[in-house]
Amino acid sequence: MSVELELECTTHEKFEEFGGSLICPYNISGIESSKRKHWMEELRASHHAIIYAPRFGEGGVFYAL
Repeated sequence: MSVELELECTTHEKFEEFGGSLICPYNISGIESSKRKHWMEELRASHHAIIYAPRFGEGGVFYAL
């Protein structure tokens, strides 16, 4: 989990130079429940938008402020 977050931050820092889009899929149900909130907060902080789709036809889009 900590390695993934470090890669996310590094990628985000270089995003403007990339000139494209990335989709980072994560299965959050596999994250230990005691660390899930922290991981989700860190993940949100390193993205411009999040698409949460727990099942087909459900979910939403969240944008970073």
